[in-house]
Amino acid sequence: MERPPADARDERDARAAEWAARLAGGALPTAPAADLDRWLEADPRHRGALVRAQAALAALARPPMDDVVPAAPVRLPPRTLGRRALLAGGAACGLAGLAIALRPVPSLATGIGEIRQTPLDDGSSVVLDTATRVTPRFSAAVRDLRLDQGRALFRVAHDPARPFVVEAAGIRIRAMGTAFSVAREDGVEVLVTEGIVEVTGALRPARLRAGERGRFRAGDAASTDRLSADAMARALDWRDGRLELQGQSLASAVAAINRYNRRPIVVADAALAREPLHGAFRNDDPEGFARTVALTLGTRSHVENDRIVIGP
Repeated sequence: MERPPADARDERDARAAEWAARLAGGALPTAPAADLDRWLEADPRHRGALVRAQAALAALARPPMDDVVPAAPVRLPPRTLGRRALLAGGAACGLAGLAIALRPVPSLATGIGEIRQTPLDDGSSVVLDTATRVTPRFSAAVRDLRLDQGRALFRVAHDPARPFVVEAAGIRIRAMGTAFSVAREDGVEVLVTEGIVEVTGALRPARLRAGERGRFRAGDAASTDRLSADAMARALDWRDGRLELQGQSLASAVAAINRYNRRPIVVADAALAREPLHGAFRNDDPEGFARTVALTLGTRSHVENDRIVIGP
């Protein structure tokens, strides 16, 4: 049986921490050094995990810097919606009463760095990513929601009589008894983790099934692809406040981290921004991310006024 992605990642991080501790004690003997080389070559993510573990040890040994102001605190919820629970089929949810369904519902919103799971009146639920706003517009006939900004993950209670439709930037996503995420990022991205959704508003209607992702713009042609289980898990890591990288550029990683923090990271060199990265990081620790990346790429990071700079 294939190991779940979350378990494999935890095991990878634990193994990296062991190697980091051994390397901190000095040069390795020949046999352990060969074991380390084999472990690093087995998976490109191992090297990123090791560098991150070494950076964590270095941070513990480093005296505090007087000129560093802690980043604004963020609120991350308990892991109440696990990855395996999300990817597995769920039991049908009970319907809310008609009076509740017709009650006006205000917009649901999160601030910068906040991630929150919220139940909806019909028994569905939504997980809001950082800086996200969703406006429900439920009636006796339909369950309409508008994604005004950000990204949200919807788990839909089965109710064939009342379609569940999410609208974002002119794109409409219709689902019945399913789980899917919608993001407004340079168009609209739809990722289906369970069931089927129908998407309209692009050049042609599209149907996405579990494990598929589509990118849409109103009136334009859509692009779709199928994700592996591991890629699907990485795409949903934001729910746990994590960012896992597998060769993405430093520029794209910085853009993702900056969405969760009020103190932005700036890359001082264009060539440096194109460097690929591997490893897993916390979205709410920009300074730790910057230190680790600087160590990995052989440069430096420093706090400069209200920003964090990576590069010379």
